[in-house]
Amino acid sequence: MQPLVSVGITAHDDLGIEHTLECIADQTYRNLEIIVSVNPSPDEDTNLRIREIVDRFCDSDTRIRRFYMNRDIGIIENFWFVFQQATGKYFMLAADDDHWERWFIGDLVNAMEPDENISLGITACRRIGPGGKDIMRFPEFRYNYSFFTTFKNMLTALYDDRFGFFYMGLYRKNLLEKVWDRAEDVHGKDIVIVAELLMSTRLCYVDELLFEKQMYGISSTDFDRDPLCTLKFYWYFVRRLTFSRNIPIHRKLVLPLIFGTSFVWMVTAYAMRFGMFIKSL
Repeated sequence: MQPLVSVGITAHDDLGIEHTLECIADQTYRNLEIIVSVNPSPDEDTNLRIREIVDRFCDSDTRIRRFYMNRDIGIIENFWFVFQQATGKYFMLAADDDHWERWFIGDLVNAMEPDENISLGITACRRIGPGGKDIMRFPEFRYNYSFFTTFKNMLTALYDDRFGFFYMGLYRKNLLEKVWDRAEDVHGKDIVIVAELLMSTRLCYVDELLFEKQMYGISSTDFDRDPLCTLKFYWYFVRRLTFSRNIPIHRKLVLPLIFGTSFVWMVTAYAMRFGMFIKSL
């Protein structure tokens, strides 16, 4: 029997929810529970349209469960909410503006099932801009636990955004629960979760382009809201990986190199910000 896969879909004010539901409901892998949680938008007309879309899909597909929040609980807490509702052996998050090919889930389940130590599966990904404009395809990403490969891959964690896309892969739920144990609203937590999983378990990669992640360009919103967000992110990254009980001791040998190089990157990032500020004066 096919293991149950829980798909958590969060929505706020993007009407792309209809396309997301179409992609997930139409997966060739059928044993799904689809959990939809909608944060209210400030615009009531948007709320009504999203509710109409979700209700329509829910009425025609018994695998879908819907939740409408009374207040905007934020994206991180909404992610946590759908995760808490999940009952499947596998779990994945689905944003309301991305695209998946019909065999995305099935191919990953087939690749992950033989090895209980695989915590996360992902396919080749492509970033797309608004309107489906092609931005880039990620290079092939493979992972092993040799000293230099671990260092090279983890070195990119703080500044290579493909780590954020691994966050949208397929997880073995019991292994994800070991590193995602609370709903902390911490800048960059998605990257830290993926980094801890990659250092403590195994990754499964399917070299087929089955996932497209929509991007809206680089935003400085987090930095504008909290200029110390990058520093806090770095400290959270260091603290979580250093004191993780999931990462074997011998794999932690690379951490001083990773932290040192990441510190240089962080200082460089702040220097660039400071330079941009001076030029604007």
